[in-house]
Amino acid sequence: MLNEKEWLSINEILLELYKHEDLIVFSKNIMRSLRKLISYTKGCFILLDEEQNTVKEKVCFVGFDNKAQKNYIEKYYDKDYIKTLYDFVSETNAYRDTDILNKNARESTDFYLNFLKPEQSIFGCGIMIVRNDRIICEINLFRDEESGDFDERDMFILNIFKNHLENIVCRLIDYDKNSSPFGNGIKKAVSKYELTTREAQVLELICSGESNQNIANILSISVSTVKKHIYNLFDKISVQSRGQLISVIIELK
Repeated sequence: MLNEKEWLSINEILLELYKHEDLIVFSKNIMRSLRKLISYTKGCFILLDEEQNTVKEKVCFVGFDNKAQKNYIEKYYDKDYIKTLYDFVSETNAYRDTDILNKNARESTDFYLNFLKPEQSIFGCGIMIVRNDRIICEINLFRDEESGDFDERDMFILNIFKNHLENIVCRLIDYDKNSSPFGNGIKKAVSKYELTTREAQVLELICSGESNQNIANILSISVSTVKKHIYNLFDKISVQSRGQLISVIIELK
């Protein structure tokens, strides 16, 4: 099903992914890497907490604008028909939307009619990462109607990646818990100050001691954009320096 070049590419991608020690960087790279093997128009990497809620500062979207990102996290995540699998899934698996629901049932859902269809994300597939009977992460890929549904080759590739991604994500979550004293404070700040996903990512990197240039490199944005996000953080949280910002996060923690 795959040629020698594709197998070599998969091997190289996995070797690189296992080197990661930052979940945000990993989420961006896995979305980019999958695109080298599977054509998709939009996608997202979603980390879930113990209550199966999205960890907003750890979400990585591809192709969705800011409005769509906010709509999904705040409204449509709870209506996503993938959640119907939550009570039945006990191990990491790859899935295709059209295998979960038949065409008529899927296209009559609120999630499809009011989110997927307007976003031209007609077909979907992905990986649901599970550890100890708890769903900890979803990787979702979408295609528009013109691109057509995901095929058996695409699902074969996702099945190659799924267990590797489970191991990497679980390791990075443990790494985050052991290395960052700010996680709970950042989570509370996101809610209290209504931070965007990008602002939360910048905040986390500031708390980790990263410079503006390093933040720009990690998030693949310009330094000027980093400065804009920092200005917004200072304004929303009512501080005037990084030190004050970190102090607020520590107090929230």
